[in-house]
Amino acid sequence: MGKDPEQVWQDRRETRRVVELPGRARWNVSLRADVSLLDISLHGCQISFAAEPMPVGAVVFIRPADSCTLRSSVRWSNAYGMGLAFDHPLHPAVLEHLVTISEWTYLQQRAATIVPKIRFAVGRSSEQQ
Repeated sequence: MGKDPEQVWQDRRETRRVVELPGRARWNVSLRADVSLLDISLHGCQISFAAEPMPVGAVVFIRPADSCTLRSSVRWSNAYGMGLAFDHPLHPAVLEHLVTISEWTYLQQRAATIVPKIRFAVGRSSEQQ
């Protein structure tokens, strides 16, 4: 529904930062969903979740990574997610904080998969000696 995501991409004021953040979305007063933020800028974000497309202009309250709740409006929507424009721009420090949370989460997940491999490799080399 609404604008083509490619056209919205070209209309952006700034480059969005790629993130992977959990969040909560709320619309129509009582409808809520767990979402994933895929990218973010001072003026908006893209969220991913499986739901019916929403009309352009619909109000959505988004709460990324247990931070503050942001009022936004739908810029585009499909069955897999939507692009949101914040009613008020984020403070640059808030944007950097959310990006840092995403980077730390990624590093923790990578460490969780690498450390067992290192332990296994170290254990095997000491067994061979």
